[in-house]
Amino acid sequence: MTTMFDTFNQRIQSFVSEPKNRRLLLGTGSYSTPFRGTLFGCSDSVDVAKHLASERADILWLGANPNVDRSVRKILANDTKDTDEFDSFLRQAHSGRYAEQVWDKAGLPSVGWDPIGKPVGSWSVYAELLGKVGRADRVAMANVIPWGSSVAKDFWKPLGQVDAELLDRLLRFSDELNTEITLALRPKLIIVPKSLGESPETRRMGIAASRARNLKAHTVKLSRTNFQFSVGQVERGGQPWSVAYLPHPSALRLEKEDRVTIVEQARAVLSSVLAR
Repeated sequence: MTTMFDTFNQRIQSFVSEPKNRRLLLGTGSYSTPFRGTLFGCSDSVDVAKHLASERADILWLGANPNVDRSVRKILANDTKDTDEFDSFLRQAHSGRYAEQVWDKAGLPSVGWDPIGKPVGSWSVYAELLGKVGRADRVAMANVIPWGSSVAKDFWKPLGQVDAELLDRLLRFSDELNTEITLALRPKLIIVPKSLGESPETRRMGIAASRARNLKAHTVKLSRTNFQFSVGQVERGGQPWSVAYLPHPSALRLEKEDRVTIVEQARAVLSSVLAR
């Protein structure tokens, strides 16, 4: 059974296989498939698709891009004989699994990095928050950009210097794919890292904060600083979607009591959005 997730992966494969985009293929690996973790408690794409036939995700958390520096290095090096990364993408794309997997020595897959289900570091704050705003098993995590390092500018800036047109195509493709993902999951709330929503490179994308309507800022006072986020609406596929722009987990430096404060106060705001 072919699912929407197979279609998303095929879209990426077709895009990087075009001669004008082939540089990207060299840095396209298993991490370039969009999703992470599980959804509806399922790891098989067929099972997730069955749920989506009658249900919708509560929250779609959008990561900026994979935290894989070698993806950047290989794209910039442009060694056309180096296709090892793409082999791992094909394995992942043909696995029938919803999200990126890791394979053991026997060739058996298991769920890879799961920032919501098995959070580490500051991700635990958002895992707790989102699990109280919606149902934890209905929180989806997908990357907007399928390529690059954890710091977007470390990829976008050098790529723009060597091939500005490719960077433009990459961003337009990512925006289109993100729209398709949104329409498929129908989330009640989209969460975008502030750094991504406010980046100059993403200003033409539908998730850009500058494009959001009725954007309202919120401040949570902490022990030494403030936790600032905003809530509004963006248009995806001709439809309005509720969106929240939150600091990326890597930007959080919190005291223990701050975590409790963020969860309590941000929960009240975000829960009211889901209740609309």
